[in-house]
Amino acid sequence: MLDEHWIAYPEFIAGQLRWYEKLKLLCLRRPTLRYLDVILPQATPEECDAILARFGYVAGSYVLVVPGGGTGHPRAADAVAHFFIAASDLAASGVPTVFVGPPGAEQAGGETLKDSCLHRPGPLPQRELAALMRSARLILANGGSTLMQGIACGNACVAVPIARDQVERIRHCVRHGVAVAARLDSADMVRTVNALLHDDAARAALARRAADLNLSDGIDISLRALEQLIAPSSR
Repeated sequence: MLDEHWIAYPEFIAGQLRWYEKLKLLCLRRPTLRYLDVILPQATPEECDAILARFGYVAGSYVLVVPGGGTGHPRAADAVAHFFIAASDLAASGVPTVFVGPPGAEQAGGETLKDSCLHRPGPLPQRELAALMRSARLILANGGSTLMQGIACGNACVAVPIARDQVERIRHCVRHGVAVAARLDSADMVRTVNALLHDDAARAALARRAADLNLSDGIDISLRALEQLIAPSSR
């Protein structure tokens, strides 16, 4: 009885339909299946440049560290602290680092050096975060929606699982060559990030394969679908 069936992940993560699912769609001629890929607001190059200029960041010069919203998960309640310590250690070694995390991340991570290489703009609107993702040299993220956004921006990503469902998602991304995995451990995060920072070819290959996926903004996909459903009844 459905007109539309939406899947809130890209096809390479959610998987293709099985043969009997395809057969049912063929016989019933419904519902329309859509993969919403990723929620990622679009910004023009000019808007991205303006956002970077406002923060004083230079495109391609910084590592972006994004642990996500900071919600605690079983066996990963200290996830934000690991990300913040990793960001601090990268900055202390001279790597320009931008940490975008929830309020209180500094306290979760304990005492850190006041380093000019560590930038902490705080939580950001999605459009601004997307601009920083597109312009980062490398992204260190959790294995949820943040990872999908980084890949959709066509950037090289290091993914860290902070929830049980993220483990398999990261495996899919690694298998498709669009992310590198690291453990939820600040030292391992730093080692993995540094390895990619010193391997331009590997980093470029990750970014190229991510861009080749051509992931779309799920908001645009869903709005176009709703317009098609509403249009006949409005005539």
